[in-house]
Amino acid sequence: ANLPAEDVPPPAKKAKILGEGIQESDTSTSTKPEAKEKTEAEPENAGNPEEQQYLDIVKDIIENGALRGDRTGTGTLSKFGVQMRFSLRDDVFPLLTTK
Repeated sequence: ANLPAEDVPPPAKKAKILGEGIQESDTSTSTKPEAKEKTEAEPENAGNPEEQQYLDIVKDIIENGALRGDRTGTGTLSKFGVQMRFSLRDDVFPLLTTK
């Protein structure tokens, strides 16, 4: 079925993710607001300091960990003596489920 010209939505813009910013790649017009370019990395879990602590340690292991061999031959990254500290105030214990 043919739609009247005013009922046809404009073509969607395609975006390329470059680094931490978003850059528009299609010059067609659209009524949607354009994506703002992200200048600083903002953690998605800023309200969860326990998870942020865990993710910071994982990032440090990936960037600075020692490469160790293993029985499968794939190797692992490790860091010795890393500690995590949690407040147990109000009978709350953090349960981290990040894979």
